Amino acid sequence: MGLPEILISFQQKAVTAVRGSSRGMAAVLLDDNTKEQFLTPYRREKDIGEGSWSEDNLELLKLMFKGKPQKVLAVRMLKKDGAADLEGTLKEILPVNIDYLAFPGFASGQITEIKAFLNEAREKGKKVKMVLPDCDADCEHIINFAARRVTAKWDDREEVASYTGAQYTCRIAGILAGLPLTRSSTYFVLDEVVDAQLEQDPDGAVDAGKFIIIFDGEKYKVGRGVTSLTKVSEERPEDLKKIKIVEGMDVILHDIHTTYEENYVGKVVNSYDNKQMFVGAVNDYFRKLEGSVLDGNGENYVEISAELNREYLEEHGVDTTDMTEQELKEANTGAWMLLEGTCKFLDAAEDLKLRMYM
Repeated sequence: MGLPEILISFQQKAVTAVRGSSRGMAAVLLDDNTKEQFLTPYRREKDIGEGSWSEDNLELLKLMFKGKPQKVLAVRMLKKDGAADLEGTLKEILPVNIDYLAFPGFASGQITEIKAFLNEAREKGKKVKMVLPDCDADCEHIINFAARRVTAKWDDREEVASYTGAQYTCRIAGILAGLPLTRSSTYFVLDEVVDAQLEQDPDGAVDAGKFIIIFDGEKYKVGRGVTSLTKVSEERPEDLKKIKIVEGMDVILHDIHTTYEENYVGKVVNSYDNKQMFVGAVNDYFRKLEGSVLDGNGENYVEISAELNREYLEEHGVDTTDMTEQELKEANTGAWMLLEGTCKFLDAAEDLKLRMYM
């Protein structure tokens, strides 16, 4: 009686998605020779053992925890010919579920490798985003942190700390991994910051896909929670400029993918009734997200795709000319469950226009 478990799993995932991402993992690529362990997950800052990392890298891990992610994953970069091997390291972490990955050692010449990694990870159902310093990537899965210097005063330290923009990407990745889906990073207050490199034209910087720090006269905070995407198209619409929207899409796709894999694959026959059972579970999951993640006034649903079923049947030599839409939906499609649907995501309140009359 496996199918009802899907309903329960989706209900739990919907509740978790609203309260905060069930994954919530921030990770960082570190060039470090202190020890040899490749992957080290931490749930609390105090779990980081003495002597496990260089002093500089230990500071980066502490920065990440300031954002309150559920977990921090330290990735000790592999070596090749005595130097950090980015390609080899990224290949090894492909199977790992990561939300936001910082790479303080990023150089502009590495963007091709990074985009290839992100594309392959997403093909495998991994919804990782990267936070990179000063990187005009034009990619919805890369956050371009533009501030090149940040000075901070932490409550638990007497001295002031100075960070490069590359180092501070760890703080940003931790913040993004720790935020619930119901809010964006726009105007997130950076209480520790006492000075930072600011943009002379903040509006232009945001439009250019830069994740910036602003100062409102009293406090430093995030400007607007944007990805580095600048060139929009039918395949990459305007919505994908917002980190909150991309994160919402990622959580939903991840939840559907993992629930299908864990509760359905190999456990039930691919009959029309079982397809409809899964479709009903997904749509129930969508309804639970309406009003918090999804727009309840929009269309949020999946259904068996008559068109995709037609393509499958014709590829397998079946003449579909006289088949009705319902017959196509009920057709045997082997091991494939072919669905289509739509979602309308809710953005956070960020802009205000008030017209008053006297």
